Amino acid sequence: MCVGDSIRIGSALLQVAQLRQPCFKLKHRFGQTDMSRRTQTSGRTG
Repeated sequence: MCVGDSIRIGSALLQVAQLRQPCFKLKHRFGQTDMSRRTQTSGRTG
């Protein structure tokens, strides 16, 4: 399967997605140089 492919399993429609990576704006907004890395290691990238 490739990113964007969809498959139906029963009544659920699943779509293959790519993990998101935090952008430089987090560093600017929160004023912390390691904010992007911290966000990515937490697994809560959106």
